[in-house]
Amino acid sequence: MSKKERSSGRKALFYSFGQISDVLSYQSFILLIFTFYFAVVGIGTWLMVLGYSIWSVWNAVNDPMMGFLSDRTHTKLG
Repeated sequence: MSKKERSSGRKALFYSFGQISDVLSYQSFILLIFTFYFAVVGIGTWLMVLGYSIWSVWNAVNDPMMGFLSDRTHTKLG
């Protein structure tokens, strides 16, 4: 393994450490919101899974579409 390959792998590893706080906070929120909906509101688990699945499919369509639009939008602000 060359020095360049080793350093790029190290760089990727250090960049991935930056995601830990983001993923940890997101997963904590999901755990707490599902617990709230189940224990306090009384929504069934299957209904929460259905809602989360619909939201995931919507994101699979919406996120690339918004990315496409934002990449091609040019304003005087940048």
